[in-house]
Amino acid sequence: MISLVDVLNWPAFEAAHPLHSMSTQELAEIEIRWVHSSEVADIAELLHGGELLLTAGTAIRKASAEALSNYLHSLAKRGIAAVAVETVNWTESARTRLVESAHQAHVSLLELRAAAPFVDIAEHINSMIVNKQARMHVVVDELSRKLSELISSSLHPDLTLIMDVIAQTLKSDAVLYDHSGEILAQSSSRIGAGTTDGAIKELRRADAVVVIAGNITARLELTATTQPVELLQSAASRTAEVLSIALAHLLRPSPSHAAEQRLIRAIIDDALYATLASLWGRANVPVGPFITFVVRPFNTGMLNTSLYTAVRKVLGHGAMDSVGTDLIGVFALPAEGTRAAREKFAATLNAIATKIPSRAVVGSLSWNQTFAHLSYVDALAILDDESFSNAGLLDAMSHYSVRALQHLENQYFSRGFLHAQIEPLRLWDEKHGTQLIETLAMWLDCACNTTETAALLHIERQTMHKRLAKIFELLEGDPRHDADLLGLHMAVRMFQQRTNL
Repeated sequence: MISLVDVLNWPAFEAAHPLHSMSTQELAEIEIRWVHSSEVADIAELLHGGELLLTAGTAIRKASAEALSNYLHSLAKRGIAAVAVETVNWTESARTRLVESAHQAHVSLLELRAAAPFVDIAEHINSMIVNKQARMHVVVDELSRKLSELISSSLHPDLTLIMDVIAQTLKSDAVLYDHSGEILAQSSSRIGAGTTDGAIKELRRADAVVVIAGNITARLELTATTQPVELLQSAASRTAEVLSIALAHLLRPSPSHAAEQRLIRAIIDDALYATLASLWGRANVPVGPFITFVVRPFNTGMLNTSLYTAVRKVLGHGAMDSVGTDLIGVFALPAEGTRAAREKFAATLNAIATKIPSRAVVGSLSWNQTFAHLSYVDALAILDDESFSNAGLLDAMSHYSVRALQHLENQYFSRGFLHAQIEPLRLWDEKHGTQLIETLAMWLDCACNTTETAALLHIERQTMHKRLAKIFELLEGDPRHDADLLGLHMAVRMFQQRTNL
């Protein structure tokens, strides 16, 4: 890839008098993977992300505001690097509308105020990209050869020496972390040491996971100040492959990592309670309320190691493993403030998924391991929904109302739904012989009118207030302040019609 600055500096492109509102820093940060030219309105479906799109604007010049917005948003959704529109002979109002629409769609726009030779530009820029990639392959191939010779020369390769070879070849730092984030080995030179905060911001990083026998066993991180990120990433990926083959006997999954993997597999396979309970303890996940979650990067061709690392840092006493490119995990919640803790974790996961483009779903709340698989299936169903296409997080429980109406005939879904919504109430009624669920159902039927509910239940208003106070305590809040009040109402009514939860 090359930066947008390199494109703008080419004479043929300069001759088109490009206009833009981006700073020099922003231009330098935009990386061009390839250049395309097209006048097709639905070109976004043919793009893969990172392209510079050249267009004379014939498909959008006289398009409606809605059509123009859809065109630009479709490009943004595909992750296009920038779009260059030849606005020669456009009216000022059309140009203004284009600029405003591009800003709203978060698309980097270049206005070409003079005719541009699209074919020549595409050929030249794409040649620059190919030549740069070829030079990078030479460096990466040389590094791979050096590492292969070093590793094959000893039955017990020195990891520190391997890191030094990587660092010397790439003029970078090299650090190998284990599954928990502890340093296994690092290069002798440290580029970041002694640098100022301003200089540290200029450091470029790339990482890749070392996979042995299908398990993520370690993570290699490369840091440099002068090498392009794509070279570091290519080198990290190739080096990780070499390490995974050659160091299988040295870098085996730790007992804790292996326990987490077995637990996640058991949840996916809907294992028996006894199996789950045993694996729960081995993985050191506290017994109590929990949620499952699934995170899927947009680039489904490879596991995003930065995403894996970010989620691992906030996991706490939970368990997580990668299945394909998906990250699947269990997050333990406290016995008190359960729902608040769940919301906090969901907000954190949303921030990660937004920063590192990916889609995440937090499954339904569960109080015992039996419902772990249901919580996971819940999350996966939403993740596989084609309408969920933007980066960020969706909460399975906040979508129950609509989904319940679609799945009322699915008893498997209903059991998980009821459990997540009213399990604390059911347990309280079962233990104390009370009728909190019946009281809640009637109160909701009466549009939360306490006086009317008390009359229909033939109880005193004071008794009614006491029951509501206990209900609110077990639900951890007044459900009238919950956007999914309909979901709760449906749950209590569905429960009353069932004899087996």
